[in-house]
Amino acid sequence: MTDEEEIAAAVERFLRAYNAGDVETIAGYYADDLVKDRQGAPPEKKAETVARVRGVFRDFSGSLSVSNDEIVVSGDLAYARGTLRITLTPRAGGTPQRVERRFLEIWRKREGRWLVTRTMDNTAG
Repeated sequence: MTDEEEIAAAVERFLRAYNAGDVETIAGYYADDLVKDRQGAPPEKKAETVARVRGVFRDFSGSLSVSNDEIVVSGDLAYARGTLRITLTPRAGGTPQRVERRFLEIWRKREGRWLVTRTMDNTAG
């Protein structure tokens, strides 16, 4: 498997984990030195990201889809860029929330595994 294929496979595992509400698998997608920049929110480290996602899954069931526009690898560094779509349906009932964002992820290969070390997202337009 090429490095690009390994990253694409990791994204697919992340999607399955997100759609199943599997926080532990999601946490394994990120490096320990993660910095996540989400539009309209302060930067998060890994522990903060995992805690936020755990809270989201407590209150919502999620459906995530991703379109990778490109995955580029150079040595042990890579980036992935694309679009994500999330639908969050309140567990207590109510109107689902829909989010569509562009994303950029910076990956590093550490001990034979590709992990996201930096990620950011924003709305198009």
